[in-house]
Amino acid sequence: MKEGKIQSVRLKKHLKNGKQVSMGYGFIEFDSVETATRVCSDLQGTILDGNALILQLCHAKKDEQAVKNVEKDKSTTKLLVRNVASEATEKDLRQLFSPFG
Repeated sequence: MKEGKIQSVRLKKHLKNGKQVSMGYGFIEFDSVETATRVCSDLQGTILDGNALILQLCHAKKDEQAVKNVEKDKSTTKLLVRNVASEATEKDLRQLFSPFG
């Protein structure tokens, strides 16, 4: 089922009790718009460590109008992954998304 290639996986973290833990969101970038769009659709709501992931195509914030047009513009290769469990790692995300890239 591999369609594209994962370019990067970044999980935002913070220090809690001396340990790096997930802040609940991260980013995954693919090599094509088609792969990113398909993954966003196919894996929406997938459970990872007990949490249903929320996926959204990601766009650079240029201005308020750009934010309003996020749903209209599907020309990005990066996904915002929200509702990530604090125990989740970048490796977990990479494994989950690896069938697509």
